[in-house]
Amino acid sequence: MTARWLVAALLALLGLHPPARLDAQPPRPDVRVRLQFARAVDLDPANNTRASDYFVYCNIFSHLVRYRPGGTELEPDLAERWQASSGGRVWTFRLRRGVQFHGGYGEATAHDVKFTFERILDPAANSPAAGDFSIINRIAVLDPYTVQFTLREPSLVFDGNQMASRSAMIVSRRAVLERGKAFSRSPIGTGPFVFAQWTPADELVVEANDRYFRGPPRVARITFVPIAEETVAVAALERGEIHAMWTRGSVEAERLLRANTSIAAEVVRRRNAVRFLGLNPQVAAFADVRVRRALAHAINKRELALASAGQLTPADHLLPDLPYLQAAGRAGKFPIYAYDPARAKRLLADAGYPGLRTTLTFPLSSPGPLVAQVIAEQLRRVGVEVHLEGLEQVAWNRRWRQVQFQMTLISFGRGIDPDQHAREILHSSGFPPGRNTARYDAADRLIEAASVEPDPQRRQALYVQLLRQVMTDLPYIPLANEAFIAAWRAPIRRVVSGINNEFYGFTIETGGR
Repeated sequence: MTARWLVAALLALLGLHPPARLDAQPPRPDVRVRLQFARAVDLDPANNTRASDYFVYCNIFSHLVRYRPGGTELEPDLAERWQASSGGRVWTFRLRRGVQFHGGYGEATAHDVKFTFERILDPAANSPAAGDFSIINRIAVLDPYTVQFTLREPSLVFDGNQMASRSAMIVSRRAVLERGKAFSRSPIGTGPFVFAQWTPADELVVEANDRYFRGPPRVARITFVPIAEETVAVAALERGEIHAMWTRGSVEAERLLRANTSIAAEVVRRRNAVRFLGLNPQVAAFADVRVRRALAHAINKRELALASAGQLTPADHLLPDLPYLQAAGRAGKFPIYAYDPARAKRLLADAGYPGLRTTLTFPLSSPGPLVAQVIAEQLRRVGVEVHLEGLEQVAWNRRWRQVQFQMTLISFGRGIDPDQHAREILHSSGFPPGRNTARYDAADRLIEAASVEPDPQRRQALYVQLLRQVMTDLPYIPLANEAFIAAWRAPIRRVVSGINNEFYGFTIETGGR
């Protein structure tokens, strides 16, 4: 005789009608989500270069620590607590007990953490993230649930800038060794969703991990659907073929989303995302700082803002758009290149390039074509002839990382602390295959000093000093900070994005609007 039968019999004696099922719950929906802004290629965090890959695998894997969805604060993930030594050279992380890898691969332990980062740092792996973690000198397993990192130099921002970065997601040692290269297309993590299928149409399917340490997700399955064109994605959302999407840089897409009452749309400004013009240092013209400054003066960033209906806001430097850096710029504490086409022409003539010809390579994902066309027209006004070369996102990624371009459009977003931006694109440890495609090597000392400065005011002053040097040398030309539009429809009621443009399926709330 079951407990359910006894409850039903008691209700009958009292003249009450029991519910059809005492433990019945509404079935969890399946949802389809636009995969931004291209198809996925590689779901191994050690190989991270593409936003489309990360959009999927941040649902499969866990960090030790992460930025709280919707915020800028760090919170525990696989590590339940952590601490740094007084000087910031030794960092110790204590793991949650009992967290299980998907697919029966066992408990996540300190050995998996050690393996994750030693694998990235192994030169044989040729990981594009190796430079991000070059600060690590030694990793020690103190016990199955405690791992300790000893750094080459002290850092007080190691948790937020390295451990919460895109590539710092913990993999199963056993799964990687068993699956080899196949791991990138059949990943094993500890996150809220389990990889299920990579379809012939390049759709990616993940299923709820009901053993997730934060609890079961509210949706049963997510299918990530690659849709490159913004207005095509909007049409798919309007028809209910997908239930959520991110879009950026498309004025028409934003207009359509806001006009549809069955769709919820939210503007998400990304102060930590900078779009800038990358210049190949091997091109003779771009090795001359006068040419770089001329290009900076030729670009009217307000035209970019108008053309994008405000989704791109003018950026005067390469670090996150923080209040103290805004104030320093207004006070003239680092160079800002105002729109001045006459000065641009004089600088080009002085450098011996009055009729410069070049190629601007850009990704076809939005807003790449819009930005490229605006900049090409602006440069034409000062006598620079620009050939436009648009590439599908995967092809562009490959060309960018191999520095196979003359000029290119780069979008870079990381945490809100300036260290990670500076370290990845301005530190010599980020030389290719890292992200410092300008091969800029004059900022190492300032970047390293700022990362270990405990006094907040002195640390801010170091970043202002860094910008004074970098914006004088101008290895890249800052263009804009970004915003994107997050949109969804029933059965999704709400979803919270992450600081790095993550689609966090675990945050989905379902039900009517």
